[in-house]
Amino acid sequence: MLPTELDDLLSTADYIILSTSLSEKNRHLINEKTLAKMKPSAFLINISRGGLVNEVDLLAALKNHVIKGAALDVFEKEPSITELSKQANVIATPHIGGATFEAVQRINQLTLKNIQRFINDEQLEHLVSKS
Repeated sequence: MLPTELDDLLSTADYIILSTSLSEKNRHLINEKTLAKMKPSAFLINISRGGLVNEVDLLAALKNHVIKGAALDVFEKEPSITELSKQANVIATPHIGGATFEAVQRINQLTLKNIQRFINDEQLEHLVSKS
């Protein structure tokens, strides 16, 4: 699949999934203007950083049926106690969407394996930093 320009993606996709880091350049990437480019049947899914979405604009878009719905695992301020998380067309999770049984089991296995490797003076796996 070839890269797509954001405007094309917004206007054609059924699901927009945000999975990127947050910077000052992309803060509120999803806002009134970008939401208006989405299809009325589209869903917004944010699994990365709350600051990517202007929550006031998203709430208005959901209430006015600009888009069909949203699934949010992250919010600008957590825990979210805003009206946004209480909407009928929103699925909200408290930043634990990735904490499935399988994911937790895999983390446990990797941790145990690294402890065993450490005890045996072997190279550790999946290091974030070697220092």
